[in-house]
Amino acid sequence: MKFGIEFVPQIPLNELVDLVKLAEDVGFEYAWIT
Repeated sequence: MKFGIEFVPQIPLNELVDLVKLAEDVGFEYAWIT
């Protein structure tokens, strides 16, 4: 099974990138940024 995560950012882009990388590290395969 594949899992994704959605971000509705209200933080700087560099912090968002760090969070997406962390999500990948723990097994999420998709990231949506809305």
